[in-house]
Amino acid sequence: MYWFFSDDPVAPISRSSFPEPPTPRLTAAAVDSKPTDVLDDKPVDNVAQALIVDSFQISAQTSVEGWKTLTDPAGRLDQIILKSSGLALQENVPLESDELIDVQGWAGDPNLGIQYREILFSMCGKFVGRAQVSYDRPDVAKVFHPNLMRSGWHAELYVGDLPRCEDPKLSAWAVLRNVPETLFPLVNQVRLVAKENSRPGLERFSAQIPIGEDFFRPFTKSHVEIKVIRANLRRCGNTECNVVEKIDRGNYEAIVLEKAAGWSLLLFSDRSGWLFDELFRIVE
Repeated sequence: MYWFFSDDPVAPISRSSFPEPPTPRLTAAAVDSKPTDVLDDKPVDNVAQALIVDSFQISAQTSVEGWKTLTDPAGRLDQIILKSSGLALQENVPLESDELIDVQGWAGDPNLGIQYREILFSMCGKFVGRAQVSYDRPDVAKVFHPNLMRSGWHAELYVGDLPRCEDPKLSAWAVLRNVPETLFPLVNQVRLVAKENSRPGLERFSAQIPIGEDFFRPFTKSHVEIKVIRANLRRCGNTECNVVEKIDRGNYEAIVLEKAAGWSLLLFSDRSGWLFDELFRIVE
């Protein structure tokens, strides 16, 4: 994956498709866990009597327009579970407005193992919800990249929060918090249809922070000195991983995206890869 310090995004190394690992079912503990930062301006005592969801209410939804979108997939929306039945949801099945759906999948870059920690959901041109990448997917790590062990995510969306339009497809996007206005698509879109004459809505609170203009911050660039004549940038943090690029001795501007077990994932202006920590230093 190449990253450039400019306003124009450059797509990662192209791949037309990638194998699909087995789709796991979440454990009860994982499904029931929720962030604690309930944001609605309601008395705390009412929270226990209301639904806690990952979708945004209509008034808090912002437009996808203006965000840059890449075309290479960065994960997959595996399945949607109807909470009332526990069954996998098929497209175009009419849903009541008070239904809960559990959206499940994984996110990560299969080339270099970049971890995405945020998932955004869009529908009808609006951001309708958000989730955190927070549970283990050993199947993904085995099939795609060893750094993607913790690449799983799930979100509970309230059907009554989903907008109506002619083509109501739910899309999931991976996003790096430090990359403003850039979305990485996840494979699979699902068309969800809410009944026109649905049951009354339920009291609910969103556990997620709505997407605002100042939500993402620019990357912090570092001055990096390569200490050896020529260093190998590898696909992952291990000498057994393939060499994807080489870089000569000298000083560079780079982003240190991740660190793991004595290795760092460095994003230079024209190349990217994992570098052994002993081969470089950060110049203050």
